[in-house]
Amino acid sequence: AIGVGQDGWVTQVGEEAVAAAIGASVRRARARSGMSTRELAQRASMSQPFLSNIENGRSTPSVATLYKLAAALG
Repeated sequence: AIGVGQDGWVTQVGEEAVAAAIGASVRRARARSGMSTRELAQRASMSQPFLSNIENGRSTPSVATLYKLAAALG
């Protein structure tokens, strides 16, 4: 199965696995920062549903979107 292990590593390479790994990383970083999805989305100038799709591995963000998220997370 394609997915992300509990250690955060992709267990099988593929687009879905990459999206899942990115999403898990964004969710962990957001949780560490203490921000809600709404707050992070606002700070990163994106919609909350789009951020939710990223965190749940349903959307693969562009490099520009990853940059916005990184900047918003500090």
